Amino acid sequence: MKKTAALLLLLLSFSLNSEEKISIDYREDWLKGELVMDISVELPSGEMKPTNRFVAEQTIEAEASSLITNALKELIVDSWDSIGSLYYKDTEFYRELEDLISSQNKVFSKTTQDMKSFIVRYRLPFYPDLISLLIAHERSVTPDYLNSLGRTSEEFTGLVVYAGDAVPYHGTKESTQLKPALFPSFYDEDMNLIFDKTFVAPEALNKWGMVQYSDEIPATFLATEERVGMKPIKVSLREVYGKNSCDLILSREDGLLILSSTELSNWLKEGRVLVIVDR
Repeated sequence: MKKTAALLLLLLSFSLNSEEKISIDYREDWLKGELVMDISVELPSGEMKPTNRFVAEQTIEAEASSLITNALKELIVDSWDSIGSLYYKDTEFYRELEDLISSQNKVFSKTTQDMKSFIVRYRLPFYPDLISLLIAHERSVTPDYLNSLGRTSEEFTGLVVYAGDAVPYHGTKESTQLKPALFPSFYDEDMNLIFDKTFVAPEALNKWGMVQYSDEIPATFLATEERVGMKPIKVSLREVYGKNSCDLILSREDGLLILSSTELSNWLKEGRVLVIVDR
């Protein structure tokens, strides 16, 4: 009983002393489709003792949900919303997200080489874990206006958009970089819709999302064959649009080429789109 009390006092003491020393580093890995988070806490006196490791791990686990929630709130959903904005305005989404976050398992834990900190890594996959909370449609939609367009006999296997440079923000003289999002929309210069999440089948969204982002131009399309095939339409971003700077505006000619593809309904339905963004 005395040992238990002593250990409890030690836990409480360490937790209080390290309250301001716990931190999180996180990054959005859009190529793999996941949020990677490293939560660390400093060890007392920079020592790696079994008790210190145990207490450090318990401290991190106690704070992990709130830290992961705050990191996830920065993730852009679409033109208007982030995970954070939906978190505060949609009660059902709030509950579902909290359940998802609480169920996340750590990838690994380790002590830093200098033995001064203990780190636990968590990962939260976008597909299907997170995106399944955001899908409202049950089947992909093919807009009626496509039926009135002429078709090209040339068949394509997907779409690749180069968006690595800063471009004008639509309607302004400012330039900005495109920001990755779960559900970007694609327009032409006349603001005609080319592509949005309703074009994509829910099963494809759950598999790998609406769009894959990469910060590297593939040397050969063998590297991206699974996603966009060997003969994608290749175009460049003209402007950025939307409150969250995540929507893409393409040229009128490129938009027409995409919409006139004989295989349009197939490769858009499957989310076969790759966007090359800034490194």
